Amino acid sequence: MTAEAINSFIELLGAQMEAWQGALSTLYAAVSPGVNEAELYGFDTDGGLRGYPAFNPLIPIAMDEAAAKRLWEAAEAYTGIVFP
Repeated sequence: MTAEAINSFIELLGAQMEAWQGALSTLYAAVSPGVNEAELYGFDTDGGLRGYPAFNPLIPIAMDEAAAKRLWEAAEAYTGIVFP
């Protein structure tokens, strides 16, 4: 990614979080006793771009198997890596 692209991103969305804060939602989902399987945890501020761990309900397309298949096939095509 070019410096120009990074600067455009920062101008559009604001400064990025520190790495430790960016890892919090993943760590929370992995070790919190109140988390259930198949739940999504992201951030609670700025539309999920910043903040602290918070439950984010899945939108219907996130469970769309046909969309998942198309995405998987596109990823295989772009990377040249095919999984059996």
